Amino acid sequence: MKLFIMYFRPLIEDGRVYLAVPPLYSIVDKRHHIQYFTDKAAYTAYLVDQFAKNYKVGPTKKDVFTKRELTALLHKNVNYIDDLNVFATNYALEPQLLDFILRYKGKSVAWFQKFLKQRWRFMTVEKKDGIMVADGLAGNEFYTAVCSDRLYAACQPLMGYIKNSLDVYYVNGQKMTLLELMGTFNKFKPNGIQRYKGLGEMSVKALAQSTLHPDGDRKLLQLTTDNIKNDIMRIRDLQSDLSSLLKDVDMSLYDV
Repeated sequence: MKLFIMYFRPLIEDGRVYLAVPPLYSIVDKRHHIQYFTDKAAYTAYLVDQFAKNYKVGPTKKDVFTKRELTALLHKNVNYIDDLNVFATNYALEPQLLDFILRYKGKSVAWFQKFLKQRWRFMTVEKKDGIMVADGLAGNEFYTAVCSDRLYAACQPLMGYIKNSLDVYYVNGQKMTLLELMGTFNKFKPNGIQRYKGLGEMSVKALAQSTLHPDGDRKLLQLTTDNIKNDIMRIRDLQSDLSSLLKDVDMSLYDV
């Protein structure tokens, strides 16, 4: 870009310089047509639209969310399973067990004992030194969940999802938790998804159709002098203070 602003500024000022944006995802539909998406937002919007055509979701069996409400719900929680899995792995817990522990924080030991027994018959719950401990088989694995203040504090990023969700959603008439709803949404994703990590993964034909060909699915961004100046200033700022690259990193995700 520095080359363009130094030697080809008249082309930029005349609006003749564009960036061709390569796709991040592609999906092969039932007609064997390839659809390209330049970012995750566009890709997620496509999945949400397809999901809304096949599933009726609502707070009760009779009430159904509008397409706009369902779209907002799915977009808001699209990363919940991935984020939950990070914390579940850090604390060696089954994700659904961690979801229940966080969702029903404050319930009594007796309530948890009855609630968890309905799902995992070999799971026991008791208090040890004033702290609730869930212990036993969940699925085919043995887990021990120490429900301490440290666990709840570390999992605060997950509480935003939980506090803003209902205890139960009805999906085509079936009761589901938020975790189960988002799991259904993830399973709905088509099989022919390609996530491109670079242009080298694309065939010549795919690159031409998605990025270069005027009659294809390409997306162009027009460069302006202000764009280039801002990019150059940002690069200079980052080079002078590399710590700024880490300012938005949530280190609690790596807490063990």
